Amino acid sequence: MIFKIGAYDLDVDVEKTRVFYKTARYIGEGCNCAGCRNYNAAVDSFPQEVSDFFCRFGVDLKKPAELMIPFSEDNGKTLKYWRGFYHVCGKLLCGYDYNAFEGEGIYHIDKKRFHHIAEGYYVGFSNYIDLLENDFPVPALQIEIDFSGVPWVLDEKNPYVENSGVPWILDEKSPFAEKPSRNQKGFFSNMIEKRRKNNR
Repeated sequence: MIFKIGAYDLDVDVEKTRVFYKTARYIGEGCNCAGCRNYNAAVDSFPQEVSDFFCRFGVDLKKPAELMIPFSEDNGKTLKYWRGFYHVCGKLLCGYDYNAFEGEGIYHIDKKRFHHIAEGYYVGFSNYIDLLENDFPVPALQIEIDFSGVPWVLDEKNPYVENSGVPWILDEKSPFAEKPSRNQKGFFSNMIEKRRKNNR
């Protein structure tokens, strides 16, 4: 099925995507960190436009392929999930891939290429796939998220804060508890590359 999303044309097999998500695991099943558990619990409070947008593609919002470290800018009331992604069966036909490639295959995420869904909710599209599930139908298209202001809904203290512009976690039990010494871009780029190598 062809979708026209702003300046983008997408060819998506909605039924194959929907079938995959029916049996895919919830994000909380693969990770028990507060960020993932909160995202799973907060999905029901997302704007209707966001729910409708992903439903059109057959995607279950509670089952992202990956979520990156979130952080809070308002003393824990909300979280900003500025990295994370879902997969759909399909491909990007027209429009700017959010992966801006530079020499020798080096790339960075260009968020100026993202599509606005609702206030604080943006997505980007890419044929470049990270961490594709083994049983996911191909071809696969990646939908990257940038969700700001996701409410903190867990009945526990929000362990995420923003510190000098670098998100990190106060919870010492988290595998990411060590404060990154590098800038955000370098920190997350290296983390993604390590995960990609481990997934091969």
